[in-house]
Amino acid sequence: MLKTTSLEREVSLDVQMRIMSEYVHRLKGMGTSKWEAYKENKESINNTIRFLREQLARYKDRRLKFGLFYLAPHSTRMDIIVIRHLDHMPLNEAFRRSRLELEKRRCILEKYNASCQQPHASASLSSIVINNKLMMYTILSMFLGCMIIFC
Repeated sequence: MLKTTSLEREVSLDVQMRIMSEYVHRLKGMGTSKWEAYKENKESINNTIRFLREQLARYKDRRLKFGLFYLAPHSTRMDIIVIRHLDHMPLNEAFRRSRLELEKRRCILEKYNASCQQPHASASLSSIVINNKLMMYTILSMFLGCMIIFC
């Protein structure tokens, strides 16, 4: 018996997920959300979709950790294209390119995480403005309600 690789399992799972998503989308377009059988099995359908997404996330995290393969959906078929540097350059050059991409990705991720930790003045200012508007609308609606009731 032949053992499949993790890349093959990820591609297979991704194709199955795309087919299932397309199928569920078509069924919802036909009005299946109103069917009694759908309502009974909605939780199991959602659990299956969530399980597939979790499995795909695990495979994707492992694959991106090493950075040797990239997957892209095929434009016309329900299929996945595997993109890798090993196809068009020597092995040493491909590993060097992969390491450079991993370093670049790590730097971008560190910058993003550092920027997310610092509170933005514009974000806090906009939330203050929104809260003030909400409070003004509430007071105005209470005032108008009192005017209608008592006049």
